[in-house]
Amino acid sequence: MNNNQPFLSIILLLGAFAGLGFSANGYAGDVSGQVEVLKKGGRAPLESFAYTVVSLIPKGKPVAPLASAKPIIVNQKGKRFFPRVLPIVKGQVVHFYNLDELDHNVFSTDEKYSFDLGRYPKGDFRPVTFNVNGNYKVYCNIHQDMILDIVVLDNQYFATTDEQGKYTLSNVPPGDYQLKIWHIYGGEQVKDITVTEQGLEMAAVTLVSTKVIREIESHKNKHGKDYKKNRGRYRR
Repeated sequence: MNNNQPFLSIILLLGAFAGLGFSANGYAGDVSGQVEVLKKGGRAPLESFAYTVVSLIPKGKPVAPLASAKPIIVNQKGKRFFPRVLPIVKGQVVHFYNLDELDHNVFSTDEKYSFDLGRYPKGDFRPVTFNVNGNYKVYCNIHQDMILDIVVLDNQYFATTDEQGKYTLSNVPPGDYQLKIWHIYGGEQVKDITVTEQGLEMAAVTLVSTKVIREIESHKNKHGKDYKKNRGRYRR
């Protein structure tokens, strides 16, 4: 008789539970939906509904975040940040990699947590740990059109929309939540929802932008001064 058989049976059973949507708190389902984003003024839609962050805030007992030992990578390539918007869990480390032939200087002047990574060349990276919740605008001091939005959240129940505005938050435990929907152009909605063991299919949501591209691009450099010249405009 194989002495490891009972142990293997338990492992297989746990794996089956996970496949059926079980979580540490019982059953868990998916929360899905779609977001449409209108231009400032609300008269016409954007060409793409990507770059919307959808997140959940539990109303009752806080959800313990998943530990993440691996840093999250943001690449700088073609004078752009990839990804353009990055939701993370509080306490995670972000590595800013330079893949361009030229130097970059990543910085943020946010009052909650400002940083300046200095100038560094291709193949190098700089780490930043985000320990304070909130939305952070991250820029390059050399290239004004390089813009990154980092959203620091309490737990792992978040998603970003695709080009069609669709999203899915997977394996959400049943309970009451606030669902927050936010776009990089400033539109935002907060809704009270109840997630069941079967999950929840949300009705479509429409956001109206509060900013246009030129307002987002008109930021100052890390010294609070104008950039020396227009180095190209960010387009979506």
